[in-house]
Amino acid sequence: MPKDFLYETAITIDHEDGLMRVDTTVTSIATSLQRAGFTEVTKPSSRPYRRFLGQADQIRFRKQKGQRKTTAGSFGSAMRTRPTGEKPAQISPMSNKPVSR
Repeated sequence: MPKDFLYETAITIDHEDGLMRVDTTVTSIATSLQRAGFTEVTKPSSRPYRRFLGQADQIRFRKQKGQRKTTAGSFGSAMRTRPTGEKPAQISPMSNKPVSR
């Protein structure tokens, strides 16, 4: 392996045929592509460079966990609205009756 070797990934999508070609040197990306059903088309002697072919809609790319926006999901949306449709700020903490203003 060269001294100044860089780990890299290149993705090419052919929109007309719906094919995606991924060239990568990153082992974790290669493993993810194999799990998603991509087929490896490189020879074993070409490592660490690997090429995969698959359908363009076969995989979904996500940001790393630290870079994703956090959302509360369905639990958070349930906390924001009550079953009656009233917002939590409109309900008195002492009773379930709306606060008169």
